[in-house]
Amino acid sequence: MTRRRVPRGEGRLFLTSAEVAKLIGYASADTFLSARARLVEDERFPEPIQQRAVCPLRWRRDEIVAWMNRPPASVEGVPGMAAADLAVDRAVMMRMARTA
Repeated sequence: MTRRRVPRGEGRLFLTSAEVAKLIGYASADTFLSARARLVEDERFPEPIQQRAVCPLRWRRDEIVAWMNRPPASVEGVPGMAAADLAVDRAVMMRMARTA
């Protein structure tokens, strides 16, 4: 019986900060780590797993995937509108105001 080799990062239970950064769209692990506190506080990003030894931070793959698949946050006071939609609307309105 031959074992199929799983490509690095696919099918693994725990991910490093570099792998998480790539998965969620950050340019590098450093940019992800600098934004991590804001992500945890504002967007309920999962915390890294607790480790006994001094190791690099690691996250559970299933928690990261669940966070990525979550429904967009709604805007308080505006029923049925997500924060991402509001940001796009603001950008369109700013462009329209510049040309008026």
